[in-house]
Amino acid sequence: MAATMEEEAIIKYRYLTQTVSTTANVLPPMKSLARRFFQFRTALTSGTAAEARALYDDLLVDLHAIQSALDRQATGARVAEREAALFAAEQRRLEAGIAATRGGIEAARRELAAAQADLRHAREYEALRRSVVALAPRSATRREMDGACREIGDLQAQARGLEEAMARRRAALTGLLAVAAGVAAELESEALAEEGALPETEMAETVAGPAALLDR
Repeated sequence: MAATMEEEAIIKYRYLTQTVSTTANVLPPMKSLARRFFQFRTALTSGTAAEARALYDDLLVDLHAIQSALDRQATGARVAEREAALFAAEQRRLEAGIAATRGGIEAARRELAAAQADLRHAREYEALRRSVVALAPRSATRREMDGACREIGDLQAQARGLEEAMARRRAALTGLLAVAAGVAAELESEALAEEGALPETEMAETVAGPAALLDR
């Protein structure tokens, strides 16, 4: 990330005034370079050649120190940029991994839900299978049904026999009633004949009485 203008101003100020050396009574590089340069200029104009040569060597040392510091800063900046790029790439990789992990978790949740549904269906099927197995086999059920049908047929035959017997008994009873009515009519007629003649209508009702009772 590029430094802001305020940060650049702070960096320049620290480099020009306070950085590089922490030894006591040692000037910052740029101030030392400026002093060396003015001393070298003074030696060139009013000093000896030996003094100028010595100051020139010191000036080269200061320039080399400043250049080395600049190179170190440039190297540090390149390293920082490379580390920032690596960090960004690693962050993207981690984010992609997190997204993939989340997708895997969601897929695993769906698979788990499907497996739970399959397990529930399997348990329901097993319970149904056990209930079916617990029932009697079809052959036994068929035998029971055939036995029940035979019993029903026997009961129906017995019912028909009872109905026929009741019909015969009813017919016999009807005949007996008719005979009894005839006998009673004859006896009553004989009794009335002995006592005297009866009106024809009363005689007819007396004779027809048992027959009318049977008709009812």
